[in-house]
Formats: sequence, C-alpha cells, structure tokens
Amino acid sequence: MIERLKQRTEALQEELRIDRERRKPKPNENMDKDIPDRLRAYGFWCDVCQEDFTASAYKTRYRIDGHIIATLRGRCPDCETAAIRYATHRDQDPYYQRSIIIRKQRNQNRIEMLQANEYGFRTHYGDPDLEFNKIMAREEERLIRAELSVGLHGQSLRTKNKLEELRKVKEWKT
Repeated sequence: MIERLKQRTEALQEELRIDRERRKPKPNENMDKDIPDRLRAYGFWCDVCQEDFTASAYKTRYRIDGHIIATLRGRCPDCETAAIRYATHRDQDPYYQRSIIIRKQRNQNRIEMLQANEYGFRTHYGDPDLEFNKIMAREEERLIRAELSVGLHGQSLRTKNKLEELRKVKEWKT
C-alpha cells in the first residue's frame, strides 16, 4: 500500500513538472515581450534601393501552430517599399546577410584577430618566422663553411647529423 502511494505521488510530481515546463514561456515569446509595439528608429534593408536605412517600425504578431512569430515593419524613405525584420527569429533574419553596416561591423576587428597560420596574416604583419629563418640559415652556412675550411669535400657524418637536427627544429617551428 505504501509502495502504491509512493508511485502515485511520483507520477503526480512528474505530471506537475511536465505541466510547469509546458506553461513556461518559450524563448520567442520572451523576445516578443522585450520589443515594444512601436520603435522610433530601427535598422532595415531595402531590396529595391539595395541599401541600409533607419526608419520608425511597428510590430506585427502571428501565431502559427501555437508559436508566436513577431516581425517589425518599416518603409524605405526613398522608394516607400515595405521592409520587414524578424523580431522573434533573429537567427533567420535576412537583414544580417544583406546589410552593408553589419558586414562592416563584422570585418572591423578581423585584421586584429588574424592568427599566424591564417590567410592575410603575412600581408598585414609580415613573416613572423623571418628572424628565426635567418638564424637557422646562418647556422647551416656556418656548419658547411667549417667543413670546407678543413678541406673536406662533402659533409662529414657529424655535420650531416647537426644539419638534420637544425632542419627538424625548423620544421617543428613552422
């Protein structure tokens, strides 16, 4: 009897947890609540003029399959074309792919974030291994000249091993 009561209590607790989870506001509903019904200035993209513009906006809401979808609407000041931004599904908003202002913001710090192995690094910062490569070349040259000064033709086994070690260090560095 006690075991049945425990099972029933656990089942009721689980139902309550599921019900609380179901009633919890979805992220899109929270986004919808965060945006006022009217905005004085909001950024839009005009497909006709192919440029960014700022205009007053008003919010419209739709409910599809129980989900709230909110959009912001504005008019281009030049051609009077209606422009739409997604308020609740911002990750799917085409404005972020089309806007010139957004592209400039994305590229603003791109050069400072370049890593040594990325394309464009040497154009902006030069060769980071230039000094190291010069030192390695001088060391190789010194070893070869030492052999030639003794009068040997070719390289001794000791010099070949030292050159091989230098090349391994050079490969490891790059």
